[in-house]
Amino acid sequence: MITEKITEQNLLVKERVLDLLKPLIHDISKPINNMSAAQQELLRAIKTGDQDTALDLLKSYFTSVEVLKAIIFRVNEAASQVEKYGPAKNDDVVSLYELFKNIELLFRPTLRKKQMRLNRYLDNDFPITIHTDSTFLLRILINFIDNSLKHGNVGGRIELKAQQHPPGKYSITITDNGPGLPSDPHTDGQGLIIVKDLVTAMNGTLETTSSKHGTTHTLIFPLIVWI
Repeated sequence: MITEKITEQNLLVKERVLDLLKPLIHDISKPINNMSAAQQELLRAIKTGDQDTALDLLKSYFTSVEVLKAIIFRVNEAASQVEKYGPAKNDDVVSLYELFKNIELLFRPTLRKKQMRLNRYLDNDFPITIHTDSTFLLRILINFIDNSLKHGNVGGRIELKAQQHPPGKYSITITDNGPGLPSDPHTDGQGLIIVKDLVTAMNGTLETTSSKHGTTHTLIFPLIVWI
């Protein structure tokens, strides 16, 4: 009887550990893949003496490193509390302009490879900085952009836009002109689960529309601006 209880407890611990590891393994694969792509392109640029491209790829590589560090730090913090993600922290001072720019830098090697564009827009009246959980928001956007790149057509377009969404909220839309969401609901299912969990943790909402002409994800979050 005691042995059975110990075995059952061990199985529960194992399941909990796997539950904690799945989001980490899924999300760190994004910057790691981009680091690999940047490294390959960087070697080619160095061999051909293309200094401008080499510098651009170095920026992308180091952006991926910083994203990787941020994700691992937060997941490690959550694991120490035996939580999958940990609570959202709204005390990060974030410039969405800089955040969007870093995301474009992160994916630049893949964008070049697929000859795709990532256009970034912020409304003129959008606050210079807001208070939000930068790592959670980054992970959400990385999952969506990665999915658009994965399923997008060569020469396609992705649009990232932020605007105020009264009363007291803001929205971020991620739009692509790809073939629409895969018919198989299990395709990148882990990424969608992670996104939904993170959006909920940030007290946000997510709406998705998709057709054969493209997909739009609309995120709405509380707008926190401290003066």
